[in-house]
Amino acid sequence: MKTRNDYIFYGVFFFAFTAIFLLNNNRGDIQNEKILNIILACFTLVFLFLIVLCLKENYVKFTRNDIFLFSCLIFCAIATFVFRRFVSLHWVYLLTAFCITKLDIKNHPKYFNFFVLLGFISIIIQFLNNQTDHKTPVLSWQDPNYSGLVIFLFVLLLHKLQKKYLVYIALLLGILTLSRAFFVSTLIFLLLRFAFVRRIALKPFFFNAYFYFVVVLTTPFVMAPIYLNYFNKNQDKVVDNNKLLGSFNRLTASYLDNSNKNRFTANVLFLKDIIKHPQNYILGMPVEEYVQKVFRNSPHNIVGQLVLSYGLLFTFFYLIILFRMITPFFTRGNEFVFFPLLIYLLLLGGVWIGISLIFFAILLKINFNNEKN
Repeated sequence: MKTRNDYIFYGVFFFAFTAIFLLNNNRGDIQNEKILNIILACFTLVFLFLIVLCLKENYVKFTRNDIFLFSCLIFCAIATFVFRRFVSLHWVYLLTAFCITKLDIKNHPKYFNFFVLLGFISIIIQFLNNQTDHKTPVLSWQDPNYSGLVIFLFVLLLHKLQKKYLVYIALLLGILTLSRAFFVSTLIFLLLRFAFVRRIALKPFFFNAYFYFVVVLTTPFVMAPIYLNYFNKNQDKVVDNNKLLGSFNRLTASYLDNSNKNRFTANVLFLKDIIKHPQNYILGMPVEEYVQKVFRNSPHNIVGQLVLSYGLLFTFFYLIILFRMITPFFTRGNEFVFFPLLIYLLLLGGVWIGISLIFFAILLKINFNNEKN
């Protein structure tokens, strides 16, 4: 029998799943973007209503530290609006995810079966209707990497539901996007299925929130100068991956290409500009302004993404809350969630912002004894 907590949990799942997998997320179409924004605004209002319900009925208990941190986060969001006229609703999604992780629920596997079928149908339909200029099938997001991320989130859902064979079908669909981030995440996911790899991954030194956050915070900025130095010393091996788009060769091509060079250069210049002009990033700055003044590419990692768009203060409190939220979930079974998604956190961004953060929290919360897989 479902409790009220269960109805809240599965209600949030319904809206998060719909937003990520079913809606047309093509923001290149102005008319579609307007419709999408209206729908997502309605979803956000639903999340706010459920948050109020959870707090009013004491379904979720907040400590004084939780209240203080969220108060600071909301204050930063208000300051951003006052001084930049920029509306940030990511505190709503973080608060929703936080509540989801605190709910006492019972898992009902049959509830998800319909969404599994719906997810496959949606992916196939989107593939048939969306392609890059090089005829690579993508989702409505119109980007191979974000398409790969969405499909990989679907893979993790299937894994959590113990749909073993469907996992491999979804992985094959993801490879069609020719996203190298998806390819690397898939490789990590498959390696974790080997017992000896899992034993290493589950070592307390590696599998804890402290180590994980240190990697997320530092790796993009430490690896960037190392990669750029290697790139400059091996100019003769640099390839033009644009010529390989639309072929399977893109997955196996050299990682020494201008696309990756720009990605890592963006991280270096971003860090330098923060050190040189920290006052510009206290409340963040418009991406368009950053592209004009600093570099043509914005940072492609979750920390840089948060700091640039929402500011140092907002990011500070946001990450502290997030750290407190995910710490209890470093348990057996969730290594399949944490380690593969690390690639996206370091090289793309997303996952920990927006409605995808809510879905991330849902994945952590679902538990059907995956260690038996």
